[in-house]
Amino acid sequence: MGIMVFNIGGRPGQGVCECVFLCRGFHIKKLWQTKIMQAADTDISALVEIEENSPHRSEFFMDLVGDQPVCARTAWAYMKSGGHISHSLSVYSCQLRNPNQVKKIFEFLKDGFHEVSSSLDLLFDDDSVADEKIPFLAYLASFLKDNKTNPCEPPAGCLNFRNLVAGFMKCYHHISLTSDNVVVFPSRAVALENALQLFSPALAIVDEHLTRHLPKQWLRSLAIEERADGKDTIGVIEAPRQSDLLIELIRKLKPQVVVAGMAQFEAITSAAVVNLLSATKDVGSRLLLDISEHLELSSLPRSNGVLKYLAGNSRPSHTAILCSLVKNQVYPDLEVAFVISEDGAVCKALSQTIELLERRTSVISQHYYGSLFHELLAFQIGERHRQRKTRPAEVIPEKMIGFSNSAISILKEADFFVPDSKESGVIHMDLDRSFLPVPSAVKASIFESFVRQNVTDSETDVRSSIQQLVKDSYGFPTDYRSEIIYGHTSLALFRKLVLCCMQGGEPSYSDSSPPHPRTAASHCRRCKVRPQGRPRHQFRPLRHREGLPTS
Repeated sequence: MGIMVFNIGGRPGQGVCECVFLCRGFHIKKLWQTKIMQAADTDISALVEIEENSPHRSEFFMDLVGDQPVCARTAWAYMKSGGHISHSLSVYSCQLRNPNQVKKIFEFLKDGFHEVSSSLDLLFDDDSVADEKIPFLAYLASFLKDNKTNPCEPPAGCLNFRNLVAGFMKCYHHISLTSDNVVVFPSRAVALENALQLFSPALAIVDEHLTRHLPKQWLRSLAIEERADGKDTIGVIEAPRQSDLLIELIRKLKPQVVVAGMAQFEAITSAAVVNLLSATKDVGSRLLLDISEHLELSSLPRSNGVLKYLAGNSRPSHTAILCSLVKNQVYPDLEVAFVISEDGAVCKALSQTIELLERRTSVISQHYYGSLFHELLAFQIGERHRQRKTRPAEVIPEKMIGFSNSAISILKEADFFVPDSKESGVIHMDLDRSFLPVPSAVKASIFESFVRQNVTDSETDVRSSIQQLVKDSYGFPTDYRSEIIYGHTSLALFRKLVLCCMQGGEPSYSDSSPPHPRTAASHCRRCKVRPQGRPRHQFRPLRHREGLPTS
């Protein structure tokens, strides 16, 4: 796209004039600037009124020689007293950043979503953030515009997203996977909790950085000896991240499940991975390796010891890889996790636990990270590297823990998701979801929640709104000591309430706070004027939780 040249009067202020273009995705360059006299018969009282009702200040100068700006009120009073005022006149050249993608964004806004355009902010301090966000906004605009109905995806995750994860692992880390080896979760905490509930180990050793996401009751149980009552009570103890100390605990305590993270200095090579695999196999422990802190969505990812090992060796069936995409600089509160396992029975059971305990993972979140994977795979030349032959998975020792009796009973009796038939459309009556066309108001709210940058903590604070609602509707007083249970879906919320009731109303989680919201400066960084938009609480759940939190 070519370069456009504009003559801009500077009465609103230089920062505001430039922000008009920058926030709409333009690169600008000031070519020339001068001052011109304000016509004596021009009324600037409207600008004075704007200043009285907002923090904005206009920019005038006293005569042509002054270089200190004054506000509209001062300029108006000076003119009334016989003085002469001037304002700046600037010439800018403007060129659109990512023209094809920005065009898609404006085409979507023009199609009945004009109210969202006031929240559009494409001004970025970091070009890498712009290169990630603008393509996704263009993709989201096309997705919301073209898709009239809410898609029905399997509980294990969107098939396209799982294929993209498998493709990324194959192209960048030379690990041969299929979508059947990948199970998607709303977050790392959900994946960890579901996995432990599936096996219900009497003793599990969990990385010290991950235990805060687990129910408190699990951390208080020390069922190191065999359970005599036959109940599937889960006992968890914290483990240090350093591999030699963790291996010492494994050999002494002989846990049934180990959830291990990797220290930064040990994640580069495969030595710590080999030792962990050997120790857990010797004592008969299932291993869940968390590589969330070390996986990079980059065209030139750093060395990863776990993935390097998996690329060159047989994949042990007693081990699964847990990865949560937590290095998001654009939307820090947007999380998706996935588990990679060679064991088909484990993958199937994990997908069923999602359906029973969580219902689904946010489709929009999967689309966001899917667009990043797609961009990375688009730069790869097909079959550029010779693929290594996949070695057969190691046989799981008989002494390895299997699914708990309660899990087997529930999974056997429950009715699960039935995939759509390729020959004919299926109308799902078995899911607590609406597959009707998505209303325009919902589309606008979803898009606005991703477009805005000036989101404050007060706008994302659901706790205070819930407390006020409970007080006004039921007269029930709440304060900072009151616990509020949050859920991504009604089913997840119900599960947490059941756990809370089982523990006598005591807070069930070590960390029961809502997920960390995306925050930024409350005002425009350049012109200090806050863009107008609808209150954040009207649309935030559509992106972050896909459902209103309930207390």
